[in-house]
Amino acid sequence: MDVWACMVGLRDGNKDNVEEWRYGRKGLSGGYLCKGPVSYSQYAKEPAGNKKDCNGAPVNAVVVTRWADKEIIPGNEKVILTSLNTDSAVKIIKLYGRL
Repeated sequence: MDVWACMVGLRDGNKDNVEEWRYGRKGLSGGYLCKGPVSYSQYAKEPAGNKKDCNGAPVNAVVVTRWADKEIIPGNEKVILTSLNTDSAVKIIKLYGRL
């Protein structure tokens, strides 16, 4: 399973959920948050030992669809994965500081 493809595949369904943020003087950027659609265990190749040993914590993702006032061409989006628990793409971007 490809995490990037899964998150980017949700772009059309999230057109109304795009949040915007300013990144320095580069202009307005934006993206959407995919909150906990998958867990670490879904993307593990083979857990060591028992399946119960695999971490099943939720994975959130911010898909960046606009950068420096320019729309990113579908298929070239950047995806930021995090285990931070929030309902805002902007909060994740601010917490990580820089892309």
